[in-house]
Amino acid sequence: KQWGGVSTQSTGDNFNAIQDPNTLAALQEKLGQMTIKKPDLDELDLPPAVRKRVNAIKNIQLQTTKIEADFFKQVHKLEVEYAQKYAPLYRRRAEIVSGEVEPSASECVMAGEEQDNEKTDNEKQENDNDTEKGIPGFWLTIFKNTEILAEMTQP
Repeated sequence: KQWGGVSTQSTGDNFNAIQDPNTLAALQEKLGQMTIKKPDLDELDLPPAVRKRVNAIKNIQLQTTKIEADFFKQVHKLEVEYAQKYAPLYRRRAEIVSGEVEPSASECVMAGEEQDNEKTDNEKQENDNDTEKGIPGFWLTIFKNTEILAEMTQP
């Protein structure tokens, strides 16, 4: 995932810290403070009217940073909510890919496709004779067929 050209995915404790909305808000506030410095020499030479405008722009930037912090808190809430919805699906996929379980007949029918019972029965018989467990090479195939990952995948 990317936001503003910066990756929001990582591993380890750093990722967990950044996922905490309070830590993220504190970090963004600190960054906002770092970018709004006291006037430098060039700015001191500005006419008072221009200096007021510069201060107005700085205040707008500070407000923007606060809104952005709130935005990331809301995104975090959504990510947590949807991670819980995805988890059982990912577990089921992992079980099928590893060969831990066989998918049910209804799971084998693609949504929107009609399949007659005779064909399903034939597929069951074929599966019973199959000695291969799971889906061999599943993740390698996914990586090879995903543009951003294909370059990193060695044959």
